[in-house]
Amino acid sequence: MVINYDLPFEQEVYTHRIGRTGRAGSTGTAISLFSPKDSEKCSYVLQKAKKGQMKELRVDAKFKMISDFDTLCLHGGKKTKLRAGDILGTFCKEIGIDNSMIGKINITETKSYIALHHTVVNKVLNALKKEVKIKKKKYMAWIL
Repeated sequence: MVINYDLPFEQEVYTHRIGRTGRAGSTGTAISLFSPKDSEKCSYVLQKAKKGQMKELRVDAKFKMISDFDTLCLHGGKKTKLRAGDILGTFCKEIGIDNSMIGKINITETKSYIALHHTVVNKVLNALKKEVKIKKKKYMAWIL
């Protein structure tokens, strides 16, 4: 099986990638994931690829891959001495978010990524934009 998460612009590259599924007479499955913003590119690649050597091509336009969590990004990380406990404490105590609504917190050198349940992400974002500080510092925040 081959899973494409980034569609190429050229039909030949796409055909080469999915050709990895069936070698020496065997069969295989290729799955291509794309977002609505890539639908035009997907349509072009698939239209060209249909003329190739694929035996069957099925497009499931109704399939939606939706997560319960969104990612909030903070402009602060290890260099600003931000820790996961600081973020968790602020979100729970200051903003009033239940800890079950907070997923993985990943902190890099300059950014922090927080998985938040989609029902609370706007509440957290608005609180951070207005008055809430983490470790007495205001951080820029946005949703990825």
